[in-house]
Amino acid sequence: MRIICRKCSAVYEIDPALIPPQGKKVRCTKCGDVFVCFPEDLQEKPQPVVREPEPEKAGAPKENLAAEVDAPAGETGRKGEGEAAAAAPAPEQPQKKDEVQDIFRRLSEQTEELFQQEQKMSKAKVAGLKLKHVLGLQNKAFRRFVLSLVLITLLLLLYYFRYDITRKAPFMEKIYAPLGIQSVIPGEGLEFQNITRREFEDDYVSKTEIKGFIANTTGKAINVPDIRLELLDKEARSLHVQYAEPPVARLDGNGKAAFSIVVVKPSPLSKYVYLTFKNEK
Repeated sequence: MRIICRKCSAVYEIDPALIPPQGKKVRCTKCGDVFVCFPEDLQEKPQPVVREPEPEKAGAPKENLAAEVDAPAGETGRKGEGEAAAAAPAPEQPQKKDEVQDIFRRLSEQTEELFQQEQKMSKAKVAGLKLKHVLGLQNKAFRRFVLSLVLITLLLLLYYFRYDITRKAPFMEKIYAPLGIQSVIPGEGLEFQNITRREFEDDYVSKTEIKGFIANTTGKAINVPDIRLELLDKEARSLHVQYAEPPVARLDGNGKAAFSIVVVKPSPLSKYVYLTFKNEK
């Protein structure tokens, strides 16, 4: 009898006595596929086609034909030896069936041992091995590719969410800073309050004074960046940009600091004032 692998169609000769009625798990040595073999899965081995001997020619004596085949020319006296040689049985061909059955038996034993080891594993480990098999992580080159892809994705996420990460974990700023990556929004946690605007002249020069307070709305100390002042017209178009140093370099939690900025010769079209903090970069 023979069995055929359902995945790669490899054919194996097998003794039907090795397959119990309830089936037996087997593994293909060619592709490694494991499947359950039942007695009804076994197939009959195709019988070799036996050719019928050609009919002998009429009038040709059998003894003469044997003599012509077995006895060399000029040595008719050794006819008996030729007939003995012709009657001698051909050497038996090595039987491969026993070897295949032995290989199949050993393969079955190894398969059973693997399944016994699998039964002793924890469910988590078995699930991990199955997931590894499904994802194709047995291949070393593929594992390296997946690891590289995961690492690149992680780095991109660390960069894209750097501001949120630093808000939740301030110590991460010390990691981003040496890499030249800005992870803190300048002036985050600070706001401008009680802003007033005053127009006046000094030595016949028109000036505008912008003053108010910088308030720390958090409970922790924050470094105060330079102030960026921008005058806009009624269409919100920029007319003038000016930078000024903050009144204090660092503001304690929930603290305030007054500031004042004077703009010389502001545009008469200026209508709005926009205050923010200078980006350190």
